[in-house]
Amino acid sequence: MKTYQPKPETQALLRVSGNTINGLGERSPRRASPFFWHPPELHPFGELQSAARTQSRNCPGAAEQFRAAYTYLELIPVAGEKRSASAEAFSAEARAFALSHEADDFGVAAMDPLWVFESYDIHEPTVIVLAFAHDYE
Repeated sequence: MKTYQPKPETQALLRVSGNTINGLGERSPRRASPFFWHPPELHPFGELQSAARTQSRNCPGAAEQFRAAYTYLELIPVAGEKRSASAEAFSAEARAFALSHEADDFGVAAMDPLWVFESYDIHEPTVIVLAFAHDYE
């Protein structure tokens, strides 16, 4: 069995350990650092990410699959009129909608900045969290 060995030009793009990005050995909680698939200028793997993106699209059928990932239904416009209801009623309605539209679980929580990657901000006091099981097929 042949062991995978990256090309030297690819290896040269690894300028920092993923352990550093992930906070290996750190004792204090902190926001996660951006990593692959965030804008390349937000992390030290930007050049490697660009190289990986270019290379992965050369695989047979990959370009079509990547294009399909950006094809989605048009979003429903924000309602023109604000509705009044209790938090419980809104939560129940949002849960029913999410679970009937591919979400596997649903939750509502007070926003915690530790849940958001560095360089990003969420200013809403409450967030909806959706869970989706991986489809390995």
